[in-house]
Amino acid sequence: MTAIHRKPIIFLWMCVTLSFFRCFVTPDTDPFYILSFFYIISVFFLSGWCLFSCFSEYMEAGDGIEHFVVSILLSVTITGLLSLTLACAYIFSLFGVWAGNMTVLICAYVFHRKSNKKLFRSFSITRRSIAFLLFLVCFSPLYLRPMEWIIGLRDPGVYANTAKSIAINGSLSFSNDPTKYIDPQTNASIFAYRYEKDSMLLPGYYIKNFQSGLIQPQFYHLYTALLAVGYSVFGFSGVLWLTPLLALVSMTMFFFFIKRFTN
Repeated sequence: MTAIHRKPIIFLWMCVTLSFFRCFVTPDTDPFYILSFFYIISVFFLSGWCLFSCFSEYMEAGDGIEHFVVSILLSVTITGLLSLTLACAYIFSLFGVWAGNMTVLICAYVFHRKSNKKLFRSFSITRRSIAFLLFLVCFSPLYLRPMEWIIGLRDPGVYANTAKSIAINGSLSFSNDPTKYIDPQTNASIFAYRYEKDSMLLPGYYIKNFQSGLIQPQFYHLYTALLAVGYSVFGFSGVLWLTPLLALVSMTMFFFFIKRFTN
């Protein structure tokens, strides 16, 4: 292995090691977000990069920015599925998400070693890609306003609160005593609820059992489980900023999709 290719490999394993330590510390003990930064790189980029690098014919066809964005989307998919699986099994944790991503990374790395393929390559960036990025930066303030979409809106609030619940409790469902807040006989005019089979639906949540206080969230659990990773790493700010950042990445990927198929 030459020196020029040894440096990216050293950085890769440095990210893996530092992100491991982030699994066992709180944001208060990581004041400058150094460990959190490496954790985000590991679970939202490196695993997808190593997996995407296995398909050398696609890597050679696009430019550097396209490879970067595809790697992020692959990592987001892996992290989201892992988070949802762990939450459904009542064992969601940063370490579980990290371990799943590192399994994908190590398998891809072993594949590269055995097939003698280069994990890191030099890439070119086209002028159209640079122009699109500049366009995206100019209009990014339209998306980078997470507080405007969370305050006063019911659905975003349900997603955010459920993500916090997953991060704290490790599962999609949680227990609370609903009779402290809701009396179905006297508060019918206050709470907009309806009965469905053996459960009661409040705005955004199902109270499955009044005796045990079992509560389950509504809406799409994969997205909520992904937001739980943001909350576990950066607190509530991670929940707010993850969605607009993913929106920018998605628009970039859509640009490269059209660019590739229209030449």
